[in-house]
Amino acid sequence: MIGQALESAREGEASTAQIALLEDAERVGEVTLEHAHEAALNAVQCMTEAGVSASYVLYTVQGLDIPGYEAHVGLEDNSKLEALADRCDTKEFQWISQVYQTQPAATEAHAQHFVESVPLIRACLESHGVRVDADATADEIEQAMTQALTDSAGDVNCFTVLDGGDPAKG
Repeated sequence: MIGQALESAREGEASTAQIALLEDAERVGEVTLEHAHEAALNAVQCMTEAGVSASYVLYTVQGLDIPGYEAHVGLEDNSKLEALADRCDTKEFQWISQVYQTQPAATEAHAQHFVESVPLIRACLESHGVRVDADATADEIEQAMTQALTDSAGDVNCFTVLDGGDPAKG
């Protein structure tokens, strides 16, 4: 996965800094939180130098800390600023972020977080009248969540529990 991203980054518009981070990740066998953090900071610096107001943020999504940024391009015609921000994202962050969020370590973190959240998920489902067998697998619980979301036209969303949402509201 890292090798493919490195090849794409070299063919694309990646900076030497992003390529160096990918090369280091390839050596250690994964894109670490530190790699992603540095790449996000590089993207913010690139945007700032290009005249885009940007700031570093650390998101937590389903048990995984994800470094990123917020680019503030305003409400008026912002196509020029958006293009500058996009260019900086591609140059400094795109491939690192993609691998970081999809590599096996990220998948494992999501799976572990799901398992840890099962009691809250069950509470959410049950508060909306959805019963799940006590011995249901993670896949069956996820299917019940999806079915509840579909059947309610989006009103019952127990997936929000995975990101800290209130099980009673789901």
